[in-house]
Amino acid sequence: MARTTKSSAAKQTSRRRISATVTKSTGRRKKSSSRLRGDELKRAVKKLQNEPDDKIARQQWKRIEQSIFGVRYEN
Repeated sequence: MARTTKSSAAKQTSRRRISATVTKSTGRRKKSSSRLRGDELKRAVKKLQNEPDDKIARQQWKRIEQSIFGVRYEN
């Protein structure tokens, strides 16, 4: 028996239905990964700005720098 597959349009429609169901059940839309990353970055910067200890603040800045640029700088 031949195996049938859904067309691309049918798959997208199916995904939309599933997404809409999740949205209706939770009352919230799912956040994209870039939005989650942005929210995480905002929290990290706020925490950095409120940190009184310079040594801890520098460590936090290094983590933020690494998450943005993907590289650890040695300065």
